[in-house]
Amino acid sequence: MDSLLYVGGADDNDTDEEDEDDEGADVAEAEEAKAAAAAKSAPKPVDFEALQRAGYASSSLTSTDTYARLTKEEEEAREEEKKERERKEREAFEAKVAEEEARINLLDKKKIDARVGYKKRFDETHEDFRSKEKRKRQLGQQNRDGNWVEEEKRQLRHSGANFDS
Repeated sequence: MDSLLYVGGADDNDTDEEDEDDEGADVAEAEEAKAAAAAKSAPKPVDFEALQRAGYASSSLTSTDTYARLTKEEEEAREEEKKERERKEREAFEAKVAEEEARINLLDKKKIDARVGYKKRFDETHEDFRSKEKRKRQLGQQNRDGNWVEEEKRQLRHSGANFDS
């Protein structure tokens, strides 16, 4: 056999083939190592018995206690946001109503007069313009002596026609 090894050792082609086989073996080993690493990093299969022991009754995620708790918390958060939004809207509406009422009170002449204490003469005497005019004429307290034009206008005014322009 030694003679065969010797003959094989002198042949260059045999060593090249052996080297190629060694390179092919190295590539195959590298691929196997990659496959083993991928198998280690791959997710492990689910153990359904362990899940049942942990409290999961079925494969449906919506039937778990955690899902029910999270759903309830989300619903409570939505309700809280809705109540907060309604409260803000109500406060804004009440503020607008109060502002409008304050503006109306500020511009209402009767309320201004009541606040200041101003009273019209009519409120005390209940005397209208015609009776006041008549009284002043009788007492001689007209602004001027009066002329016939003003007297004619007064008579026409009392008759229902108004020619003052």
